Amino acid sequence: LATDINTETLKEIEGTDGITTQDLDVMDADAISVVANQVGALSILVNVAGFVHAGSILECTDEDWDFAFNLNAKSMFHMSKAMIPGMLENGGGSIINIASVASSVMGIPNRFAYGASKAAMIRLSKSFAIQFASNNIRSNIILPGAIETGMQKRWKKKPSAKKNLEKVIPLKRVGKPTDISNSIMFLLSEQANYITGTE
Repeated sequence: LATDINTETLKEIEGTDGITTQDLDVMDADAISVVANQVGALSILVNVAGFVHAGSILECTDEDWDFAFNLNAKSMFHMSKAMIPGMLENGGGSIINIASVASSVMGIPNRFAYGASKAAMIRLSKSFAIQFASNNIRSNIILPGAIETGMQKRWKKKPSAKKNLEKVIPLKRVGKPTDISNSIMFLLSEQANYITGTE
């Protein structure tokens, strides 16, 4: 089940074998509860919704701070809280959370609210891992670098920004979405059944 607030994005994958799509605002706890009741007990959850706020603490307003935390961290809290009971019912499960290496671990300029909210995601993920390890629920977090997704629209407007970034990346390229989805599939596989609480 792939959910998004952007119905146009969902249309791109509608009809793909094995995929069901549903409109969902992950900042709406009531809507999440409705979806959780509809789908029943799941054994896998991937929290991937995110927003990049640009600016330092000096440019960050209360509204910017609240939006970054509501979308990046609070949505993960609500989604996980809604789905973990089903995993307990199933006798286990796996939660994958997508944060960001640049902002939550390394820290970069002008990503103040983004970095703080993504760092909160790491602590949430580790908390799930410790709390529910005895219930066979694993929780891991992936920290992507620069990935060529819709979030990076600025590269279309300014290709030089992408080229400058690639110069400082050891592999000399930005990542592709499949670089992340392959990591997700590994963490969901039997080969990773002893991995939890990792970044």
